[in-house]
Amino acid sequence: MVYVHRFLGKWLDKNMTTNKAETLQKGLALGSGIDDYLKQIEVRRRFTLAVEQENYFYTVPKEVSIGDVRADRYYRLEIKDYESVAANTVFYGNGTSILVKALFEGKGEVVCLYEYETLDLLIEDLREEVAITFSCIYKPCYVLASNFEEFKPILDLGKLYCQYAHAPSYRKLIAEVDI
Repeated sequence: MVYVHRFLGKWLDKNMTTNKAETLQKGLALGSGIDDYLKQIEVRRRFTLAVEQENYFYTVPKEVSIGDVRADRYYRLEIKDYESVAANTVFYGNGTSILVKALFEGKGEVVCLYEYETLDLLIEDLREEVAITFSCIYKPCYVLASNFEEFKPILDLGKLYCQYAHAPSYRKLIAEVDI
């Protein structure tokens, strides 16, 4: 059984056919929704293995509604039409910062909200999302600090950094950001 990121797993759930070559070609085709991700060697290797073995799995955090948000938990919020891009905008943060972003900012529409029991689980998922989407600038992703500052997460030599959204030259390790 091959572990793939949830973006690829969901795509495979919808597009996997008995013809393995066809599934691979469909995934690699421009505009497939995952073609940019598959430019990375390790991602493509796992994807190809999953298709060849027809046996894969992926993890998805618990989906919750906005009314279930708790201050002591961590969340991934996806908002449609937040920025002027085709993809949804994603925010990672604690319950309070996510509630403020979702309810009081008045921009866009909440698409989905995932809950993590610990900060470590949130950071693990964030690291994977940044790694798989590093070349996909059209998929905006932000980290919300507990004081509501917005950071753009970046991966550099395997380390996860938070770069100020409005001051790209300044960044700090994710461990230094109070989420």
